[in-house]
Amino acid sequence: MHTRLFVLILMTILMTLAAPARAAEVDAQCSASQEIDRYQLLRRLSLSLRGALPTYEEYVALDAEAALPEAWPEAWIDEMLASDEFRLVMRRFHADLLWPNLAGTALTDVAHVIAAGRDDDRWSVVGAQRRRLYRNGAGTETCGDWLQTDFTAEGMPVTRPVTVDETTYDQDGYVLVRPYWAPETEIQVCAFDAQTAPSAMQGNQSVACDSLRGAGARGCGCGPELHWCYGNRADRTVLAALAEQLGRMVDAHTVGGRPYSEMLTTRTTWTNGTLAFWKQHLAAQVNLNRTYNERMTVDEPVIADAGFNDTTWVESTRQAPHSGLLTLPGYTLRFQTNRGRANRFRTVFTHQSFIPPATTSDSDCDPTAADLTQRCLCRHCHQVLEPLAAHFGGIAEAGSAVIAGAPQFPVYQPACDPTAQDNPNRPLARGCDRFYVVDPEAHAPGTLLAHQYADIDDPLHRQIADNLASGPEGLALSAIDLGLVHGAITRHLFLALMGRELVLDPGAGDNEIALLDELTTEFRGHDDMRAQVKRLVMLPQFRRVR
Repeated sequence: MHTRLFVLILMTILMTLAAPARAAEVDAQCSASQEIDRYQLLRRLSLSLRGALPTYEEYVALDAEAALPEAWPEAWIDEMLASDEFRLVMRRFHADLLWPNLAGTALTDVAHVIAAGRDDDRWSVVGAQRRRLYRNGAGTETCGDWLQTDFTAEGMPVTRPVTVDETTYDQDGYVLVRPYWAPETEIQVCAFDAQTAPSAMQGNQSVACDSLRGAGARGCGCGPELHWCYGNRADRTVLAALAEQLGRMVDAHTVGGRPYSEMLTTRTTWTNGTLAFWKQHLAAQVNLNRTYNERMTVDEPVIADAGFNDTTWVESTRQAPHSGLLTLPGYTLRFQTNRGRANRFRTVFTHQSFIPPATTSDSDCDPTAADLTQRCLCRHCHQVLEPLAAHFGGIAEAGSAVIAGAPQFPVYQPACDPTAQDNPNRPLARGCDRFYVVDPEAHAPGTLLAHQYADIDDPLHRQIADNLASGPEGLALSAIDLGLVHGAITRHLFLALMGRELVLDPGAGDNEIALLDELTTEFRGHDDMRAQVKRLVMLPQFRRVR
């Protein structure tokens, strides 16, 4: 009995001692490269280039191949690269990098949203403040169930006093309107909300009803065919079109024959009736606490009589400082701060990330500095990030409007400077706290936020000033000229196709540094995404699993 127990204990000890050696052997076997057979190669090619499994007919055709030559199956690869499925694969590849999901982006607020009532079919603006402005009530009242026929000389509806729960308000009736989202139908719209006057008085000032201030004037409504209000969830339709706009730019520069790197610098964009209508009529209807997307003169030209439901896409040309997808709303609304836009560019198109320093120093810095390039701890990343973010300083944060060079956005705005001699104790202009430095104790009050520290005379801040001037195009061209864009995209492609990163450790015997240099040089030379993908799937690494 004792002998059997001793043997059992001894075997257990020996097995325990041998376990690490066996584990190492298993690990070595699993990490070793293994050639895949022709069927596995076909499956990998089809999944990588078409996002789907091979067909039965393709497997049958493969059986007819007598051998598997080194270049096989180049003709099959060309066919897959020419397919529409590959276009979708490229869209998904870039979606993984750029995250172009705009769901939840607020294009407007309730003051510019019109909807049908819960208990009736009459449409009215959702915002309580605007309802209160119209009817002098509590903000919950809408119009009555009667056709409005009486109007003042200014076009405002003649109201009837109505008392509900001891509260009296001015009630309007409804009018019939053919809304822009369904022009073939007629709906009942409260008369106040359906007003079409181009301007109205707000206090002692006349304001344009199709502008930011229109919602504050009683004589302003949703305009002709309700052009100035989001109805029938129009914002969701616009957001979907913005995502498709970015997708079409990716298509043009991956499978459309245009140079890949120009996706970051081109002035060409794609637009349709939905986006043209949005820019022309809806984009300016917003509370300044929401995203700011007002159309500027550098944007693509307006399509005359654009219909909101017209989904025909056409090419259009923008002006500087627009720069490829970096100034598309699909990018600037997805990454809503200049730092976020610069950081995503750096991650995707240069393959660089911010890594906190192992040690920090509290010398030559201020732990409470408002300028993050001078604040202890923060400065280590922000001395890199702030100059990069400055490239996007001409685009509205939390928005897509190009404010650089726009006359309503001078770099210094006296009306936004509480310390200005002509501004003592005077209220700041509307929008100052959104776009300008308004703290009298801060550096450069009255200056656009992105330019706040650009006047400091040292190399870092001079670089910020230069980058503000060069815009997103300057950032893109610098990365392209240095070869960073082609190198970064090659690394992303390699990971997507091989299922692993390139080995870039100089100390590794199997490092692939030279391969990356070779692939990057080739990609810069032809600037063709299809050719680069083909080059990668023809590599021996694609025919092996690790």
